Amino acid sequence: MRVTTAFSRLVRLPGVWVRKVRFEPDRVIVEVALKRRRLVCPECGYCTRARKDTRPEDSVWRHLDLGVWRLEVHCRRRRLWCPEHGARTEGVPFARPGAEFTRDFECLVAWLMTRTDKSTVKRLLRIDWDTVGRIIKRVCDDELDPDLVDALTPRIADLHIKRVGPQPSHRPGWTCERLGDQSSEVSAARSSRASSHTSITAAGHGQGQLA
Repeated sequence: MRVTTAFSRLVRLPGVWVRKVRFEPDRVIVEVALKRRRLVCPECGYCTRARKDTRPEDSVWRHLDLGVWRLEVHCRRRRLWCPEHGARTEGVPFARPGAEFTRDFECLVAWLMTRTDKSTVKRLLRIDWDTVGRIIKRVCDDELDPDLVDALTPRIADLHIKRVGPQPSHRPGWTCERLGDQSSEVSAARSSRASSHTSITAAGHGQGQLA
C-alpha cells in the first residue's frame, strides 16, 4: 500500500485526497488537495466556479496527534469573490472558518473539557490556555442549537454564583444560589428528601428488630 493511500485512511478527512506525506523530526506533514472544483465562501456558503486567485502559501491545520508526533494538514487554497463578503479564501469541509485546527481536534478538546479541567486539557494536547477557550467558543457556536441556547439563557442568568471562602481542602469554594423565593423552595425540597430518608431508615431498622 502506498503511503498516501495509508494516510488517506488514517486521517479520514472529508472532501480531500492526500497528495504527499513528509516526515519531520517532531511532526508529520500531510499535504492534501480538495476534491471539489467549486469554491465555497466560508462565511455564507456561496458557491462558484470562478476563481479570483490562489494563495501563495499553504494553509495549515493541526490534526489529531499521531503517537508522539504532531500531525499537520497542509492545503493550497484558492480565493473567490463573494457578492456579500468580498474576497475570501475558500472554506474546507474538515475545519471551521478561521480555525487553525481540524474539526476532529476541536471536538476532542470540547469532549475533554466535559471530563476534566482546562489546565489538564492544555497540557495533554500541548495548546495554550487561550486556545482552549477559543476552540470551545467555535464548537459551541457551530454545534449548539441557537433556539436551545436562547431558552436556557434566562435560567442560567437566574443563578447567582458567589465565592464562599477557603475550604478544608485549602481551595476556594463556590456555591450557586438561586435568586428570589426559589432558594427557599430548594431548601424545603432538601428537607423533604432528608425526612423521607430518615423514615425509610427507621422502617428498615424496625423490620430488622422484628425479624
